[in-house]
Amino acid sequence: MENTALQIILHSGNSKSSSMEAIECARMSDFESADLKMNEAHEELVAAQKYQTKTLKRKEKEDAYNPNLIFVHAQDQLTNAKIQYDLSKELINLYEEIYQIKEFLGNERTYSQQTMKILLVCGQGMSTSLLVQAMYQYAREGDYIESTSFEELPSVIDEYDVLLASPQIRFRIPVIERMIKPRTQIVGLMDMKAYGKLDGQTIYKQAEDLFKKIKH
Repeated sequence: MENTALQIILHSGNSKSSSMEAIECARMSDFESADLKMNEAHEELVAAQKYQTKTLKRKEKEDAYNPNLIFVHAQDQLTNAKIQYDLSKELINLYEEIYQIKEFLGNERTYSQQTMKILLVCGQGMSTSLLVQAMYQYAREGDYIESTSFEELPSVIDEYDVLLASPQIRFRIPVIERMIKPRTQIVGLMDMKAYGKLDGQTIYKQAEDLFKKIKH
């Protein structure tokens, strides 16, 4: 009886220790190690439960069976180990969610601190000059927005992050794509309705969305 109780205490203690180590790993954002430690905690918990089951089966076969204090203590340790294991799982999940939120906010913060250089490209460069002014109403401090004609594009293209082609020259986009630098520049087509209405907010949002693709 005492030997069985000691085994329950031993494995229960090991399970609690592994659960606590798993929490510490999660606190350090090492979720792979946290999973390994939780697996260890589960294995130790199962081992303790096997000894418990073995003892309880003995009780069924013996008429006179009075568990001593050390067995009561072992049962208490096993119960605590189970509670610790369940709480550890919840805490690790919370740490992982917090980590993911921080990662998301960190990426958004990094993006928000970056400025964009936007170039609007049209046939002659005249129709986009008014749109540039409309976009500046929604631009962040430090953003630079300019317009140019397709003919003048080769001489200035390297200076910009995002290029937006007007609907009239949509057929030029494949040519522009061959001119830009992959992963550092991107080109898109202006929304036709927004372009016709000189909707600077919508066009600026298009530029933002394209910018995120090359910066994230």
